[in-house]
Amino acid sequence: MLVCAVLTLLFGCRSVEHVPVPSVSVDSVYVDRFHRDSVYLHDSVFVNQWVQGDTVYRDRVVMKYAYKDRWRYDTVAVLRADTVSVPYPVEKDLGWWERTKLSAFPVLVATVAVLAFVILWLARKLGRG
Repeated sequence: MLVCAVLTLLFGCRSVEHVPVPSVSVDSVYVDRFHRDSVYLHDSVFVNQWVQGDTVYRDRVVMKYAYKDRWRYDTVAVLRADTVSVPYPVEKDLGWWERTKLSAFPVLVATVAVLAFVILWLARKLGRG
């Protein structure tokens, strides 16, 4: 019974684990946008030369309208890199059962010692008599 109690108490606790952390962490954000780019072009040529004596007539009228509508696709990428060089220990909080075992351990050891002393004392006294 004593051996079972001691083994139960010995295997109840764990040591601290070191969790390996990745050395490089990259965070990327992509923002896509469509831009409308429109160009309105109005070109007109109006040449008017008019002479009546000895007749020089010149008339030229050119009107040109151009309307261009264009969509542009724009992508903005934001990249961030974070480097961690040393792993750090991770400890989780103890549950109620682990806290109870840790607080009751000295009382249990004292109880086991007293019971062992009483059992040995009774074995000697009954063995003589």
